[in-house]
Order: sequence, then structure tokens, then C-alpha cells
Amino acid sequence: MRNPNNLDVLTRAKALVLSLHKSPLQRRGRRSPGLSAQLLRSAGSVQWNIAEGSALEDAKFATHLETAIASSIEAEHQLELAHELDMLGPEGDWHLTEIVEVRKMTIGLRKAVLKRLESARGTSGGKSNRSR
Repeated sequence: MRNPNNLDVLTRAKALVLSLHKSPLQRRGRRSPGLSAQLLRSAGSVQWNIAEGSALEDAKFATHLETAIASSIEAEHQLELAHELDMLGPEGDWHLTEIVEVRKMTIGLRKAVLKRLESARGTSGGKSNRSR
């Protein structure tokens, strides 16, 4: 089992969520309460899927990472709209850059997990194609 506290991507995702909660989003988001609520949920989903998946075996962890990647794409588009509506304050550019960086890190982590899975399958002593 992995220690989620050792995952840099999780630390960055958490910092992003905390920053969003501290941003003017709540106050300025009254103009568009659905957007602000959904943005907090999608950004939180990135963090929570990485954290939850870290306690699971590699195949399930990869699935959770895939969900986190999809949530980061959703959050990025919501951040763009919220930024254009001036709901994020001066940190809006940072939030947009950070969600992209978190996604890149998550993609890299997923690739590493999938590579580890492939490697484990290759050395697991499965049947070779020569027996056909």
C-alpha cells in the first residue's frame, strides 16, 4: 500500500482545492452558484480520487487516476469560465496553470502505474504464445 502523503501530485491537488476555498469564489460565486459549487466538487474529485486510489492495488489505482484526470479536465473548463467571470480574483491565472500541472503529474503517475502493471504481468509466469 502506498503512503498518500508521499505523492507530490496529491499535495499539489490539495493545495489547489484549499486555494479555491479561500479564493473570492464563494463570495463572487453568488452570481453563478451552480458553477462555483460544481468547480469545488470537480477540483475536489481530483484530490479525492488520487487519495482513495493510492490505498488500492495498481489496476484500481490506475482507474482512480483516470477518473482524476477526467475531473481535472472538467475543473479546467470550469476554472476558465469562473476566471472570465472574475470569480477567482487575482489567483485565477495560478489556478488555471496549477490544474494543468496537476493533470500532467497525474498522467505521468498513471503511466508509471500502468508500466509497473505491464512489467508484473510479463514476469508473472503466464503462458507464452509458443504453446498455441
